[in-house]
Amino acid sequence: LELGGVKDVVAKNLGSSNPLNQVKAIFKGLGLLKNRKASLALRKGAEAL
Repeated sequence: LELGGVKDVVAKNLGSSNPLNQVKAIFKGLGLLKNRKASLALRKGAEAL
């Protein structure tokens, strides 16, 4: 993640220690990330672009 420019990321995987499930959870979490512009728009009540 640091190589991709994402800083200050902390995560904890609860439950299964199965490596496949961990990778699936990582990609699901990455897919839920939003860019800064979209986050600011949501805070102001505007629709994200």
